[in-house]
Amino acid sequence: MNEIQVIILAAGKGTRLNNGQPSEKPKVLYEICGKPMIAYTLKTLQRGGFTNIIVVLGYKKEEVEKILPPNIKVAIQKEQKGTGDAVLAAKPYIDEKIKFVLVLNGDDTAFLKPKTLKKLIKTHLEDKNKVTFISVLRSNPTGFGRIKRNKKGKIIAIVEEKEANRKEKQIKETNTGIYVFDKKWLFENLPKISVSLSGEYYLTDIIELAIKNKERVEAIIEKDENQFIGINTPQQLQYANELMAKILQS
Repeated sequence: MNEIQVIILAAGKGTRLNNGQPSEKPKVLYEICGKPMIAYTLKTLQRGGFTNIIVVLGYKKEEVEKILPPNIKVAIQKEQKGTGDAVLAAKPYIDEKIKFVLVLNGDDTAFLKPKTLKKLIKTHLEDKNKVTFISVLRSNPTGFGRIKRNKKGKIIAIVEEKEANRKEKQIKETNTGIYVFDKKWLFENLPKISVSLSGEYYLTDIIELAIKNKERVEAIIEKDENQFIGINTPQQLQYANELMAKILQS
């Protein structure tokens, strides 16, 4: 675990949770059963034995910093230019001893289980991949990046919802935004990705780059979609509260 750096992306404004307007508080501070959603993510990482953690902040960063444990590093994404840019913002805070980088979001990992992360890390190390990530089969994939495969089942791209065409939007296998990278390879190649049509640098584009360069890329398909609940609307936040209440009562 000493060779793994965790980067939590937590710079979001929570716009979709607030009727299209920037929220009064950062997205990761919206509460699930009385606790900020990022608190659940941090607890999962702690239970999994992950000790090197950087949280990338942006919108109203001081409010999030107040609730973070003292051992956690903070990086600032000055402008919201996408997930690729957010990861680059964390680079200066990563120690030389680090060999692998685990990236996840602070707003949709409240239900993630430590054993799922351990499985991801184990697969990455054993198969000597450059990139390993988690995908999940969703009954309703709307709003999530789609995993595009060729006829042989090989991953060829992750297509963001904003960029997906009608056929791609029918794909049920979706990206969870949870990745493990070889650190050296990641930071050598992140500057090579291009800005998207929506003006952002998507971390998902590095998957396409890895495939193009014939690097080892693997996705672990998880079936339990309740581990990966996207919280982008008031209705989804309500569902997350109901589900967490059931878990806490069991």
